[in-house]
Amino acid sequence: MKHIPASIITVTDKLWGIEGELSFNTVKALLNQSKKLFLVKTKHIEIDLSKVKYSDSSGLTLLIEWQRLAKKHKKTITFKNLPEQLTNIAKLAKLDDILQIEAS
Repeated sequence: MKHIPASIITVTDKLWGIEGELSFNTVKALLNQSKKLFLVKTKHIEIDLSKVKYSDSSGLTLLIEWQRLAKKHKKTITFKNLPEQLTNIAKLAKLDDILQIEAS
């Protein structure tokens, strides 16, 4: 199975877009790439996942880590347009309310 690389597209300081796949093979690089983005002055960040082609439970782990980083930097964070499989994993784990997932 060929893996699709993932990347963060910074639309504005407040809005990021995620493209590609969120899997065990890609989330570590995304996390490392994103850490500097939490240093912006904005108090709220939105992450749009509408261009994510695939996600497994590693993607959910990344969202949890982003939420932790937001809290550490005194920011709020909202996730929107999650792919169906990621939404299902979040609901199954009972994390959909905790993660501030905005309805599509």
